[in-house]
Amino acid sequence: MGEPEKEKERTSMKAKKVLAMLMASAMIMGTTVTAFAADTATITVSGLDSNATYKYLQVVEQDTTSTIGWKFVDGYADEFMAAFNVNSD
Repeated sequence: MGEPEKEKERTSMKAKKVLAMLMASAMIMGTTVTAFAADTATITVSGLDSNATYKYLQVVEQDTTSTIGWKFVDGYADEFMAAFNVNSD
């Protein structure tokens, strides 16, 4: 193998290493976006009667042990299944 081929191979290896580092950096930066996600949310409802009383109810909560990341608050799973005609089978 001649000197030009060796130099070309070294340049190619350096380029691969640089690209691998850029790819790893991009993947790390991509995971930090979700790490800084907000813990709270705001819901805005418009067109409501200003004299009426409105209430809200939490029916789901975070569950880090679940594959979907959430679960129903106690008792609401049955209500959901009844409302949408879903069987637990």
